Amino acid sequence: MNQHADEYPAASELESASMNLRAMALARDASDSHRSPHTRRSRAARGARRATKPQDGRLKENKVAVPLCDSTEEQAVKDGEKWAGSQFEEADRIASSFLCRIAGSM
Repeated sequence: MNQHADEYPAASELESASMNLRAMALARDASDSHRSPHTRRSRAARGARRATKPQDGRLKENKVAVPLCDSTEEQAVKDGEKWAGSQFEEADRIASSFLCRIAGSM
């Protein structure tokens, strides 16, 4: 038994939880919802959030296409050219470094 029962009449958290479970079991009121700290989420209704008809707006082919402005396309082209240029510069640097090593070892 607890030797400090006179000084501290309240039970520890573990003891109070076990007494609560014991009391629920005796009362036959111990359901899963009482034991589980997390609540379970119920399933969605059957067919919810699914495009079931061909004219449904949730289907990708039925969505309205958002046109891109010209500046967005121009920026994408510029970015691609910039990336390709940096790739070619790196390839040139590696090739020249390799050729210098080969020429130096001969």
